[in-house]
Amino acid sequence: MGCESKQKVIQGRTYTVTQMPPSVSIPIQAKLVQLAATLAGPMLQEARSGLADGVRLEIVGEALSAIGDVIASHMPPDELLEWTQKLTSPEYVHVDGASIDFESEFAGDDMVRLYPLIAFVLEVNYARFFSAFGLGKVAEVAKAKFQQISLSDSPPT
Repeated sequence: MGCESKQKVIQGRTYTVTQMPPSVSIPIQAKLVQLAATLAGPMLQEARSGLADGVRLEIVGEALSAIGDVIASHMPPDELLEWTQKLTSPEYVHVDGASIDFESEFAGDDMVRLYPLIAFVLEVNYARFFSAFGLGKVAEVAKAKFQQISLSDSPPT
């Protein structure tokens, strides 16, 4: 079975994401496992408060805030940039049929597309990983939150 490609339109741009080969995806997955282990405590605590059934939006916001705090405290800005660039590598991500150019694609107000794209890249490459750790619902909520943020930050048309 080869690497699959999937497409998604994000704010008017068509992104094609191809699964990364194991030599690239395994180191990233190792980092995700570290982050998931660090997040397990806050997520379990939020799940006990109602996150598991996805009903209480205030709990979702608190959980996402806790997740963001953990990522920020465990990933310095330079490392976050490095991982963001790895996840959006032109070798595996194309936009409107051409290889992505990170610097021009996300310059200025266009950065609003970055986080939904990262969520899509993670979905294409690690959907089973999130499901195996029982993070599927959290991933869905995070994805919806990123989309909501993107839509609220987009300039009026």
